[in-house]
Amino acid sequence: MISTSIRLLRIQLLKDFGINEVMHCRDAGKKRKLVFMLCIFIFCGGLLAFYVAGAAWVLCVSGAQDSVPGFVVAVSSMAIFIFTLHPIVMVLKADCETRS
Repeated sequence: MISTSIRLLRIQLLKDFGINEVMHCRDAGKKRKLVFMLCIFIFCGGLLAFYVAGAAWVLCVSGAQDSVPGFVVAVSSMAIFIFTLHPIVMVLKADCETRS
């Protein structure tokens, strides 16, 4: 059951982030655009990680260690919210393009 879940998760991630299209696309312009978007996602994830680590360090140095868990939960909730909206926006965008 776990291996099946991992396979399904892998397929879903390949589809959502366009990695499968990058690997099998023959159009160079589309491939370049997808690679650029993937780089933007990786950059934003790294930026978010450094932001959380830096802010947690500042909270610890200033003596507000008790606020760190709440801060991390709030920031990760925002990240989950944003990355949940991304597939929804893509579905809505595709729906609007098919209606035009």
